[in-house]
Amino acid sequence: MSDKCQEIVYCPMHRILYFCTKKDMRMKYLMLLFILWCLLLSGRAQSVKKVEMDSLKNVALNEITVKGQRQLVSFKNGILTANVHHSNLASVGTGRDVLQHLPGVRYSEDGYQVFGRGEPTIYIDGHRAHDKSEIERLSSRNIEKVEIITNPGAEYEATVKAVIRIYTIRHLEDFMSASLKNNYVQGHCANLNEQLDLGYRHHGLSLFGDIYFNRSKGSHRQDTQYNIASTDNLQINSSSKFYQRGLMSGGNVGMNFDFSPHHSAGVCYQVNDLPSFHFDSHSDYVVWRNDSKQDQVKYLSLSTKGGVGHLINAFYQGEVNKWKFDFTTDIVIDRDNADQHSDETNALNVISRVTSNTKAYNNMYAAKFVVSRSIGRRGMKWGTDYTFIRRRDLFDNPQAVLPTTNSLIHESKIAGFTEWSWRIGKLGAIIGLRYEHAVSNYWDAGVYVPGQSRKYDDWLPNVSLTLPISAIQASLSYIVKKERPSFFSLRSSMNYNNRYIYEGGNSLLKPSTLHLLDFQLVYHWVQLSVGYYYTKNAILFQAKSYDKDPDVAIFTVDNFNSYRELNASLYLRPVFKWWKPVWGIEVSKPFLTVRNENKNKTMNSPNIYFDLANTFELPGKTFVSLDGHYQSSGNIADSYIRPDGSIDFGIRKTMLKDCLDINVQLTDVFASSRTNVRLYGEKLSYSKHKIPDSRQLIITLTYRFHNNKSAYKGKHVSETDMNRLR
Repeated sequence: MSDKCQEIVYCPMHRILYFCTKKDMRMKYLMLLFILWCLLLSGRAQSVKKVEMDSLKNVALNEITVKGQRQLVSFKNGILTANVHHSNLASVGTGRDVLQHLPGVRYSEDGYQVFGRGEPTIYIDGHRAHDKSEIERLSSRNIEKVEIITNPGAEYEATVKAVIRIYTIRHLEDFMSASLKNNYVQGHCANLNEQLDLGYRHHGLSLFGDIYFNRSKGSHRQDTQYNIASTDNLQINSSSKFYQRGLMSGGNVGMNFDFSPHHSAGVCYQVNDLPSFHFDSHSDYVVWRNDSKQDQVKYLSLSTKGGVGHLINAFYQGEVNKWKFDFTTDIVIDRDNADQHSDETNALNVISRVTSNTKAYNNMYAAKFVVSRSIGRRGMKWGTDYTFIRRRDLFDNPQAVLPTTNSLIHESKIAGFTEWSWRIGKLGAIIGLRYEHAVSNYWDAGVYVPGQSRKYDDWLPNVSLTLPISAIQASLSYIVKKERPSFFSLRSSMNYNNRYIYEGGNSLLKPSTLHLLDFQLVYHWVQLSVGYYYTKNAILFQAKSYDKDPDVAIFTVDNFNSYRELNASLYLRPVFKWWKPVWGIEVSKPFLTVRNENKNKTMNSPNIYFDLANTFELPGKTFVSLDGHYQSSGNIADSYIRPDGSIDFGIRKTMLKDCLDINVQLTDVFASSRTNVRLYGEKLSYSKHKIPDSRQLIITLTYRFHNNKSAYKGKHVSETDMNRLR
């Protein structure tokens, strides 16, 4: 499988050869410096001045501050809220660090996941986070609270299964602020990240902006095995090294204006530039046919990706006679270009060369209008939204190994929704209904293709009940959602992985329909959830035959008739004076049968995930964290994973009157993390053993000239459609 979807990493060969001879010594020096730094900070934290009792006799106390232990997480109306600003999470580092410490939220190189729901839609102050780097650039000190919604109602798009809302600290007084952050990451190679944030507010006018620059570099190793169901028994064993190198930069600028306490408007412009990012792989693979060695091949792939994305967002929020109005509009323009150059040299030194170029052009225009009102213990909400997407894909392969494509998609969607809420005694209820009408038209080389053009009409209900019983908060919810295939999954172009493996999309994919039933119970610091969901026409991995060569398998995705999963989680969050643990266990059991090498295979083995996070609060505004993670073996959808675990350690300190934050982390202390996964497709079985660049020393320095405050109040219209463009 192409590692473009696995964030493969690159480093120039002369640096790699140098590092391979020096990396053990370098890591020893870095580990020694890290330990000395931890001892220095810990010792400084313990150096608290002692005050003699006699010196207190003549002291007049003007103010007394009583410190209590506040619960980090609360649960109300089916929403889990983490109060970040008044907890130890305020100094944890970035927005990503905050989310990683919340119950049921995981982070990996593929993005964020909410247990039992998959990838969430994430908002920052009402506007959608366009990519995960935007969350990483957000300082934890600027976060007021985080809300996790696992039963999003009719207001959200049909494809949204979970929502995370991040609210930053707001100040209405005049201010001017600046914040400078420098981040250094040392793994196999060094990575540098820099960011400058600016803010200004005066008489209702808020101006803000930021600019960032990232230099990324690294490498990892991977062993793979392909068993292809051809006319013969074909097996390919591959050992690969992946390298990445590139620069990223961007920023955003915007303004708000508060006309009155009840009316405000604003506009924001964001740009992300990827001038040239290099992905290289070096592989040696051996081909066995009917248990006899047929060939030994050296494979070199050099890929370069570039692109630029623009986003304009504008909003208006108002209130008249207790009626609230919210209007938002988005314009997105993306341009991407990728070149791939592959050479394969067999045992006879015969070189096969494949080159390709891929271009993608995305335009999106969207608008949303919502009206709401609360009357006593009842609430009502109506709204409509509209989205239009234009996407064009161009693919060229001069050698004609892969077909040339020129496709165009026009997709328009209009939706209306209503949602009602009320309370009867202690019982709370929310009932909603959403209707979506979507039309997708497809052209191939300028010719309209009716078979690949679609029209959707969907009615999507949601119901939730909440009932507090003494100190217990209970919630039961049922929602219906859709999962429409991304444009990447629908693409008609293909990537060349090697002479036996291609990778492409499936333009005949159908949307999936999901039925989600969820029960949650929270009692003080105990959180329990049980869920069941059923998916019709589930979109999962598949490997199919290539009609031009029976020895070639195509990695793609396909619809499965149904997929079911039962899951449960238990989180404990006791609060002690100096120790803040969060312990969790998550269990999921899938129910799926796949077709593999001409026979049925059941994928019903449960998997268990343990999360043990511990934060220790020391004197002198010093925090030490020790976190452990363990994933058992078992099935996840149509894959089988083997056990994986890691331990992370960190120490952070605040000084200079809260202006300077120093955060030092060592991830995967024992370099124990491994990715061992086996995928089962119709044409082949695929095994991957990946050794990631997971043990890293991360040093982050953040200096605030004034406390930085977020001012923008806008939000994006079509969250999931923007996600599908990626």
